[in-house]
Amino acid sequence: MSLKIGIKWNESTRFTDNVTMKNIIKLTSYGQYNQTPTYHTNTAFTKDGRSLVFASARGNKSYIIRADVRSGDLIALYEAEGVGSRDYMHTFDYAEIGNGRGVCGNRLALAPQTGWAVFTHDKALLAVQIDTAVVRTLISDIGDEWVYGAPSISWDGTIIVVPISSAHPQIIHNERLYKRYIDYDNHSMKLLYISLTDGQIKEILSIKSCQCSHAAFCPTDHDLIYYDRNIPPRYWCGNDGGKTSRIWLYRVSTGKTWPLRTSYPGVFQVHAAWTWAGDAIAYHGFMRAEGYSSGIYIGLTNKNSLPIRDYQFPHVHSYGHLNPDPVRPALILDGDLMPGCLSWLFYDDVVPRIELICRHDTQWESMPGQYSHPHPQSDAAGKYICYNKAESGRSDVLVVEI
Repeated sequence: MSLKIGIKWNESTRFTDNVTMKNIIKLTSYGQYNQTPTYHTNTAFTKDGRSLVFASARGNKSYIIRADVRSGDLIALYEAEGVGSRDYMHTFDYAEIGNGRGVCGNRLALAPQTGWAVFTHDKALLAVQIDTAVVRTLISDIGDEWVYGAPSISWDGTIIVVPISSAHPQIIHNERLYKRYIDYDNHSMKLLYISLTDGQIKEILSIKSCQCSHAAFCPTDHDLIYYDRNIPPRYWCGNDGGKTSRIWLYRVSTGKTWPLRTSYPGVFQVHAAWTWAGDAIAYHGFMRAEGYSSGIYIGLTNKNSLPIRDYQFPHVHSYGHLNPDPVRPALILDGDLMPGCLSWLFYDDVVPRIELICRHDTQWESMPGQYSHPHPQSDAAGKYICYNKAESGRSDVLVVEI
């Protein structure tokens, strides 16, 4: 199914969640994958919450698409002659859909204020205006030796930060793979700071023996960023056994950087996201220290790494992501405490409270990479939550009305 840029179509369906009776809008029905941006705060919906962006693969092409949440109307904004992400081909050793020459949601971020959606395509970093489909090239070729992480856009829509990390040495040289990406201990990372107004690029941070997949601006302060510091021997699978924080903060104007947490729990975070007010970072991880062999923790710290909440669930064994709710003192979870469900974890008390939002029932292992991961995210008014659902080896984008 080949799409035409700027031409509107609709393939949506609607149904009611059979547990909470909330209305669900299924925006897509076709394609190999349909994937929203990741769990990072405020990167999927427009400012008014009426539209969202996602990536889609149809046949041997992939697209950046804008969806009207209320009507279900879709408009293709950008077309790539390929499927899957080059960045994931390298870091996950070819564990990807397609040839890696397409676009994916994990490398896509929308600036709600300006309507520019920034994304990676092969070795380029691009931006498309979601109202006009005008495309700008920010970086034409990052080089064979680098792969991109997820881009982030400052609260005023003027600056992009994007991490880059070493590419897989064997894939660069077209060699037969016999060594995993994480088996190399000499990867390097950089953070690039890019002006959307004049295109100027600055390298603001460079670290040896480190890999970075995510960097995210504070929603209220474009001088403050958090980023992954994935270090050998296990990188994003656990760093150095939980001794070193995965998430670090970086003050651009001073060059100061510091760990999100230095004490258990929370030393190695699996995922993290800013609160909408920009005053705290929520995170979660596995309890693999202090005598625990399983379980998870969920917490929040302020910008100075002082703990706000620490919740420990030693008997929980599931996996998921979190994203802060914009109007509730709650985190949106997609599996940690209620597998197969979207739920709120309210953190306004020392005792956490859980509330079901709806079922997502994604088939986690049915697709490579993260196309099956729900990655829930709310609009700014807290009226909609978008998520991805995989079933029978393909994925769709859905929205639940709150």
